[in-house]
Amino acid sequence: MSSSLFADILDRQLVLDILLDYATPATIFCVSRTCWTARRAVQDYTRRTFNINTHLRRFFTNPISFRCLQARTGTVISGSNALQFLDRSFYSDSDLDLYVYPHHAIDVGNWVMKHGGMEYTFKPILNQHAEFRVAALARPEWSGDEEDEDYKMEGARNLLNFVSADKAKPLTVQIIVTEEAPLETIFKFHSTVVMNAITFRAAYSPFPNLTFEKRASVVIRRSALEFVLDKYRNRGYEILNGLPAIFAKYRGKKSRYMAFFRDRHMDDKLSWVLPLNMDGIEWPTVSRNTPQLAFDPFAVNGWTVCEDDDYEMPAFSHAVVHQDTLTFRYICPVGFFPAIFRNLHELRIGEDEKRRRHPDNRAVWTWYDYALYNHVKELLKPRARIRS
Repeated sequence: MSSSLFADILDRQLVLDILLDYATPATIFCVSRTCWTARRAVQDYTRRTFNINTHLRRFFTNPISFRCLQARTGTVISGSNALQFLDRSFYSDSDLDLYVYPHHAIDVGNWVMKHGGMEYTFKPILNQHAEFRVAALARPEWSGDEEDEDYKMEGARNLLNFVSADKAKPLTVQIIVTEEAPLETIFKFHSTVVMNAITFRAAYSPFPNLTFEKRASVVIRRSALEFVLDKYRNRGYEILNGLPAIFAKYRGKKSRYMAFFRDRHMDDKLSWVLPLNMDGIEWPTVSRNTPQLAFDPFAVNGWTVCEDDDYEMPAFSHAVVHQDTLTFRYICPVGFFPAIFRNLHELRIGEDEKRRRHPDNRAVWTWYDYALYNHVKELLKPRARIRS
């Protein structure tokens, strides 16, 4: 292709959009590196295409308000909705899945019904109480029937469904109340294709090469239902079920295969982190005595992908960082946990007395999420090699 023809394509937004719509993220990135004109054209394309406010407007009339709610509560979007956003695709029958901490479930549910803008109402599933507040505070007892399998989810304390008033094409927002950190529950899903996430700050894909370049999904749950996997096969993803299938996908190259099995962090070099427009979004303020957070708490999470030789399956290993000096809950590689625990324990000294004096006033407590963020970044720094 001549340079003049290439420049003509870059200058024609409609033509460029059609071409880039069929390109993978890696290809788009490569195009942006060819010249300054291409860089500006790709930046314009990504700004318009990855517009999170436009994406969310299908479910909420005020996406800015919802994203501020995300920042305050640590709510995370995952499942097929996050996949659609990053993949520039659309599934007409998909829901919006929100992963919410237990103490924020009522706040987020009330926001959906009062401020979502689509006249959402709470719709009980199976044995749930008809009143939302009662259902939100309860823990469903799954019967074990096949009918329950559509709802039962490992790592979830509760599931709350909200349906819009549109009878022709009703929309569903589902709140998944997590037991611990949202990412821990997300990682209990069937395979890697649905392990993407959207926070108030960024969209994350921990396995972008596998998902968007290879169009493949690694099965993590041994009990993954075949009809669920078939749904993603029909959407164009190759399902890799078992270690031999993964090895074959990497063309039998041990080094590439083993690169999949390692310690990971949500914003490491293997992840795709897509920053979102922050106009109108307030960074989290967790108390009067704690500085406003200047980072996305979700990015602090880490884990290890390991081989489960007993079942010839990959498995995720992690430790839950659950301290009452942290606003949010996190997961980390097991090897990181002792150092993190010691650091947080030292910070807690002196905080206990304040919390005894004000047991019900969380606004005056000091929270140490920023210290965890800094500590994790320090642990991830490459160490200089000592020459003997």
